[in-house]
Amino acid sequence: MFQPVSLSLTIMRNFRKSFEKNSNDQLLHDPNFIHMMKYFLQCYGKEEIQMEACWIFTNVAARTTEQTRILVDNEIIPILINLLSLNNINLVEQAIWALGNVIGDCPALRDEVLKFNIIEPIIKWIELFRTQNFPNSFVRTFAWSLVNFVRYSKQPIPIDFVQQLMPAYQTIVEEPLDEQAKIDGLWGLTYIADCGVDYIQLIIDHNIVETSIALIHTNRPKLQLCIVRLLGSIATGTDDQNERLINNQILLNIRNFLFSELKYIRRQSLWCLSNIAAGPLHHVRAFFETDLLPGIVINLTNDDLKTVREAIFTLRNLIQNCELFYIPEISRNRAIRFLFDLVSSNNLEISYLADDVLSIFFRRSMQLIRIQ
Repeated sequence: MFQPVSLSLTIMRNFRKSFEKNSNDQLLHDPNFIHMMKYFLQCYGKEEIQMEACWIFTNVAARTTEQTRILVDNEIIPILINLLSLNNINLVEQAIWALGNVIGDCPALRDEVLKFNIIEPIIKWIELFRTQNFPNSFVRTFAWSLVNFVRYSKQPIPIDFVQQLMPAYQTIVEEPLDEQAKIDGLWGLTYIADCGVDYIQLIIDHNIVETSIALIHTNRPKLQLCIVRLLGSIATGTDDQNERLINNQILLNIRNFLFSELKYIRRQSLWCLSNIAAGPLHHVRAFFETDLLPGIVINLTNDDLKTVREAIFTLRNLIQNCELFYIPEISRNRAIRFLFDLVSSNNLEISYLADDVLSIFFRRSMQLIRIQ
């Protein structure tokens, strides 16, 4: 014979399984059902029942924005946040998963969740990653939740919240954690950098540049790609911010990526370099001192047009901004020959860009001739 707790647990599991199959959606419009799930979510001491209720709300928050809003409108959010203070890591993980679904649904719901004290318990858990071993799924779920906070670069999270989150990002990037967790952390930082120079400065102030460049020679391509993408976003910042990249030897560390077998890493590396090459004279001079030109030029012959496009942009910025005595070196590296070939490309954008760079090159060459 079922005891009350066992019966409740069985009922909850049946509800949860039905929601996983996208059935019983009509229950979401029943206030009594939501009230019952909310009650079970608060059955402290009966963690199996709480787990099932939390799992149900996790599934609800993975659906439409209208359905996700049920958790906000029925004051489920503060209860989920309270669960983060428990010692049951399975229940804590399920709660952060549910909250991550709400946060990641849209900026409006993210901002609703930010009205509660959610960041402090998240940071406390992530700080424990420095001293305690947790299952990979637990670490990944927390890292993924960090991404959801910041994924909407066009409607960015207020910068004071990002300031609070940065210690958690530092832990994810610095500690020898699960690769997927680290990738999520790096993507989160990339979304932050995409929000503008004030956000980039937060990343710089927390020594993420140094940590990222130290990781860049990992033998894990997915991780390398995330690092280069992050550094490229940082390079869209001010000249002073790019100075931090150059001082940490980004040009030397990224040089070999220009010959990578992976087109995405080549493309992102060139995008990063094109941003730096748009800077002042001493930044551009560093390109030639680091012998980056051969790697840039060889990508003008790449079979991936997006990579060719980034190579052209990088070369254009170099030609526009370099000191005149570097102009012959650009010609010696066959850049002009390859640009002439690209002018006749079937791709109109590539053809136009190549022609534009040639015009800049010949104009600068004439300036050099006049002063000699």
